Amino acid sequence: MKKYVYSFLMVLFFMAHAFGVEYSLDFSVSSAFIWRGIVLNKDAVLQSSATVAGKGFSANIWTNVELTNINNLRGTITEIDYTFSYEKQINKFNVTGGFITYTFPHMGAGATTEVFAGASVNTFLNPSVTVFWDIDEVRGMYVQFGISHTIAIFSEKISDGLTLSANVGYCSENFVKGFFMHENEEAHATFSDVSVRIDVPIKLRKGSLNFMAAYSDLVDSDLHTPGYEDDDSHFVVGATYAVAF
Repeated sequence: MKKYVYSFLMVLFFMAHAFGVEYSLDFSVSSAFIWRGIVLNKDAVLQSSATVAGKGFSANIWTNVELTNINNLRGTITEIDYTFSYEKQINKFNVTGGFITYTFPHMGAGATTEVFAGASVNTFLNPSVTVFWDIDEVRGMYVQFGISHTIAIFSEKISDGLTLSANVGYCSENFVKGFFMHENEEAHATFSDVSVRIDVPIKLRKGSLNFMAAYSDLVDSDLHTPGYEDDDSHFVVGATYAVAF
């Protein structure tokens, strides 16, 4: 894992000297850890991240810490992700691309890397599509289609508004084989999961506090998270404190 840390620090050093950068931190507590419809922890977790951004480029390090002893790992970091991306607005379009390296200390799983590219349109429901391609362990593709809409419920001094969002995921055959248990003998590409989410950010004197509630379900009845064959739908609540410098 040291090589990922050293590489990430080199990226931060380069960005700090090449661009005028901004720094941000956030800390989240969630009732469960569900990723793309897959159960990674059905109990509470603490997730935090640090981001350096400038000139459209950003570098982010993200961690997950177990808060219960469900996996006999209470207080342990079980995942560290490193993301480097570039984002640019072109008229009504926002385009982005980059890569994510996932590492799993204390879990006995190998690291893997995804490259991704996506676009969204600043119009009604803000439709978006992002393609993730695992180029390492899984060598599979995950495509996320999304929409979102923000409603003003407080004054702008209090909040930027309540945001409703929804996503649908589509998996390649190799992604299914890598992450899901499949009831049929032959895995196949399929729409895998759907999720809906509500976010309510509250502005603070320093930083912001975001409250969220999310529901996810696997839409293909043949797909299950290994170990959770009878538990395909999940409701998660959480809160995030974020601050920028």
